[in-house]
Amino acid sequence: MRKGGSSIAYIPWHQANRILDAYAPGWQWEIRQIYSTSDRLFLIGRLSIPTSKGIIYREATGTEELKEWSEKKQAITELAYGDPSSNAESMAFRRAAARFGLGLYLYDKD
Repeated sequence: MRKGGSSIAYIPWHQANRILDAYAPGWQWEIRQIYSTSDRLFLIGRLSIPTSKGIIYREATGTEELKEWSEKKQAITELAYGDPSSNAESMAFRRAAARFGLGLYLYDKD
């Protein structure tokens, strides 16, 4: 993915979903909280995985801008790339999966 001229490696939510289906059957995802400001949406999600010792969960946040300043137009504009709530949920889901170790290597700097 390219963002701000930089290339960012990440695992798309649907791939994380498939990996969890294969290696953690019975996993569950829930949105715990959603709130927003005038220009940003925030979401907290919980990924739960059943184990022989009980259910283990990790929570993570996701966020998405609703509006941004356009230098070209010299005005605040609505963002049109995707649905803000879906984007924030995808971010939270991928981050929660990373807290279980999924794709954690992508955060290594070397």
